[in-house]
Amino acid sequence: MTWVLAVDFGTTNTVAAVADEAGVHIVNVDGKPVLPSAVFLNEAGKGGKYSWIVGTAAVNFARRRLDRFEATPKKSISDGTLFLAGQDVPVVEAIAAVFRIVTQEAAQQHGGQPPAAFTVTHPATWGESRVRVLLEAARSAIAQLKGWPMPHPLTEPEAAAQRTLGIATLPPECRLVVLDLGGGTVDVTVVDRRGPMLTVAGRPTGLDSLGGEDFDLRLARWMTAEVGRPGLFDQLATSEDATRRETAVEIRDHARDVKEQLSKLPAVPAQLPRVPPELPDYTPVLVSKPNLEELVRGGRGREPGLTEAVELVAGALAEAAPGPPPAGVFLVGGSSRIPLLGTLVTQRIGQPPLVHGDPTTAVADGAARHAWARAHGPAAFPPPGPAPVVVPPPRKRRRALAASFSAMTLVVLAVAAYLIVVANESSRSGYTCSDGTTVEYSFDCPTRTSTTSDTSTSGRSTTTDTTDTTDSTTTTRPSTVDDSTVLAASKRVWRLVDELDSCRVEDTNLMDGEKVGVSCPSGDIFYKVLWTTDSARADQAIVGTYENAIGTPKRNFTITGDPTIVGSRISGAWTDEQGRARYSCVWQYNQYPIALVVTGASASSVSPACDAVTVYNNAQLADRVG
Repeated sequence: MTWVLAVDFGTTNTVAAVADEAGVHIVNVDGKPVLPSAVFLNEAGKGGKYSWIVGTAAVNFARRRLDRFEATPKKSISDGTLFLAGQDVPVVEAIAAVFRIVTQEAAQQHGGQPPAAFTVTHPATWGESRVRVLLEAARSAIAQLKGWPMPHPLTEPEAAAQRTLGIATLPPECRLVVLDLGGGTVDVTVVDRRGPMLTVAGRPTGLDSLGGEDFDLRLARWMTAEVGRPGLFDQLATSEDATRRETAVEIRDHARDVKEQLSKLPAVPAQLPRVPPELPDYTPVLVSKPNLEELVRGGRGREPGLTEAVELVAGALAEAAPGPPPAGVFLVGGSSRIPLLGTLVTQRIGQPPLVHGDPTTAVADGAARHAWARAHGPAAFPPPGPAPVVVPPPRKRRRALAASFSAMTLVVLAVAAYLIVVANESSRSGYTCSDGTTVEYSFDCPTRTSTTSDTSTSGRSTTTDTTDTTDSTTTTRPSTVDDSTVLAASKRVWRLVDELDSCRVEDTNLMDGEKVGVSCPSGDIFYKVLWTTDSARADQAIVGTYENAIGTPKRNFTITGDPTIVGSRISGAWTDEQGRARYSCVWQYNQYPIALVVTGASASSVSPACDAVTVYNNAQLADRVG
C-alpha cells in the first residue's frame, strides 16, 4: 500500500501521521499518539560512544540525572549544541534520535516499505539555517532505511490549515489565521485559501517563551505558594539534592495534569507530595478554573499569556495585505484547549474560533494530507474528517409546553425556550434587562413584582418576586417549591452542580406555566439542570428542540458497563438571535423530566466539558430524585 509520512517535531511533543488510500491516522509510539520530544544522554558504552534515550523513557531517566536531560531540544537548534553531562553535544544528533524512533515505528507498521513522501514541519518564523538543521536530523534518522525519499519541509501553519479544507461551510476563497499554541511557543500566521491551494500571507509572528510548559511552571509555583510555601518549587528545582529535584519534577507533572483537567472541570482537588521539612505530609490544594485563568490570562500587569497570543492575531490581520474575506481563527496546539483562549479570541476578533479535529495532532495530520497531495495530486485525496464545528445559522423553532405543576414531580422549565435564554446568558458581553440596565447574567436583573392567582392557596392572590427575562410573560412559581428545594434536587441529579458555588435558581417566564432551572456559570461555559413538568413529552420538548435548532439527529446514551438505554443525547453548533455561534450538548433522561445542558461559545471549550459529564442510571436516579 502506498503511504506517506509527516512528522511534527514540536517543542515539547512530537506527533507523526501517515496518509494512505484509507485516509489519515496518527502513528502510535509505545502505544501513545504523542511522543515527548525530550532526550536523555545515556552513559557511554564499551566503545566510548554515548547513546540517546528519547520520549517518555527520557523523562523517567531524568528524575535522577537532570544534567543529562533536555526536555525541549527544539529550542536549542539555533545554538547548535546541548550541554549535557558536562560536555557539548550536537543538537542535530538529539533531534535525529527523536526522528529515528518515529520513522522506524512508521516503517515497521508498513512492513518495511518506504513511503512515497516524507514531510517535516517547522515554524513559519524560522530562517533557512534552522530549517536546514531540522532536515539534516531527519536525513540522519532515515540513513539506514532503504529507499526512503528525502524529507520535504512544510511550515506548521500551512500544514494545520490543510485541516480546514475539510470544513464544508468555509468558502472556497477565504482568509484564515492559524493560532498555534503549543507546549513552548505561540505562532500566528495568516493563510489564504483559494480552492485547494493554501498560501502564507503577510509576515508570520509569534512568541518563543509562551506555551503549555510555561503555564505548568506558573501553576506549580502557585500551588506551593497556595499552601503557604512561596518559592518552594524553585528551591526544589535548583536543589543539589537529587531527591528534592525529583520532587520538583513530580509537582510540575501534577500541575500539568491539573491544567489539562481544568479544561473540562471547574475545579480540581490536587495534592502536593511530602517535602520534609517544609511539607511534612501530603498537602491538599484545590485549584479552580479562575485560579488557572488568572495565571495564564496575561494582559497589563500580568505575565505574558493568552491575551498576548490573541493580540498577535489582531496584529497579523491588520498587517496582512488585502486578500480574500476573513473566515476566522483556526486553533491548533495542545494548549489551545484552554477554554479561556476561545473566549478571548471571540471577544477580540468578534467571532468564535474554528476547531476541526484534534488540535494536538492537527499539524501532523494536515502535513500528511499535504504530502499525499504532493505525491498523487490535489484531487487524489479528499480530506476526511469530523463534522465541522461552525455551521450556518439554523432555523430556530419554539415549541410550546403544556405545564401543570405536581408536588410529586419537581418543577419546571420550558426548555423549548432555553435557546433564547442561553443566547443572552452564555456571552460574557452582558445581558440587557427589561428596564434597560446591563448586567452580566439575566438573574442579576432587578426583580419585579407580579400578581397572579394561586389556586393552591384557596384562590388567594399572592405577590412574588421574579426575574426579568426577554419575554414579557409574567408567571410565579408555586409556593410549594422554593429555591433551596430546586437547588438541592439539582445537586442530587448532577454531581457537577454540587461542586460549583455559582449556581442560581431562576424563573424563565418565557411561556405558559411555571418553569424553573438551575444555571451554573463557570468561566465561558454554562451548566444547567432543566426541569419540565410534562414527563410524557420531555424527550420531545428538550432534546427535540435542540434537534430542530442544531440540525443533527439525537442518539441514545447508556452508562458504561450497562446496556440499558437511559435517555437521549444531542450535541452540536447553533447560532443565537444576535448571530453569535454557540455549542451545546444535552442529556435528557427517558424516565424522568430532567435534562442536563452544557453550553459555550465553541466546541473547543464545550466538548471537553461534555466528555467529563457524569450521568446516573435509572436506579441511581430513582434514589436521588425521590
